[in-house]
Amino acid sequence: MSAADARHRRRLILGTLALIGATACSSRASQQPWTPGAIIDAATGQLYGAARQGRWVAPAGIDPQALQGREFIHYDREGVRGATTRLRSQPTAETCSNPTYRPVAASPGPAPGTYLAADWDAAPRAATRLGLDNATYRAVVSDWLATRDLTDPAPQLAQALRVDLDGDGRDEVILAAERQRGSITSTRAGDYSVLLLRLWEQDRVVTRPLLADLYPHDCTAECAPRRYRVFSTLDLNGDGHLEVIVTIQDYEALSQAIYSLDDLGQVRLSWNCGP
Repeated sequence: MSAADARHRRRLILGTLALIGATACSSRASQQPWTPGAIIDAATGQLYGAARQGRWVAPAGIDPQALQGREFIHYDREGVRGATTRLRSQPTAETCSNPTYRPVAASPGPAPGTYLAADWDAAPRAATRLGLDNATYRAVVSDWLATRDLTDPAPQLAQALRVDLDGDGRDEVILAAERQRGSITSTRAGDYSVLLLRLWEQDRVVTRPLLADLYPHDCTAECAPRRYRVFSTLDLNGDGHLEVIVTIQDYEALSQAIYSLDDLGQVRLSWNCGP
């Protein structure tokens, strides 16, 4: 065999080995399907679900093994990107609704925030906290309540955030306010708990309810007032728009739900721990 023939044969062998290796890698990949866009609450380990190819996927639509040992990016409540962490499945408490995932390295414990399996920047714009004594936004809440026949001339803001949710250069404002004068299972006439969104529609600013509990009449031992707070604002599906993660708490349960600006009335994904 000539030297040229030997070199040619060696190239053929190396090419065949490379093809076999690529086929094996492809086979392993097909046996371990990955779910980009999976979203997990860091504190509870609850799996919200995932955002995949423009769709929101509930936990039931995710192969649990696909998340096992995968890397997730931690974003804190302010949207600051932290370390990458590998997660693994853990037993779920009886009172919680969704599968639970915890860091493989359990110490130190995870800081509150969100784990996201994503190849995009989930926090392109940060929210700014506003003063709770802001007269303009207290008037916004009072005026909106009046349209619902509830009177509170001096509402107390529990939260006020300014953030550009859709990336159009114009900020939205999110306001949380409540008046709860009854017990943990009772309310008085005129009590309320609201999460309002101040946003642009065409060329004017309007106020829309994201969540609202209104009590025009007394309710004794049959009403459990809820408290609404913005947990975080993140781009959870990679479309450049920020979703709003809302914490919902009453005396028995804790929930978190994801809302998007394009359909305020619809919960995208959520989890619940409680009865």
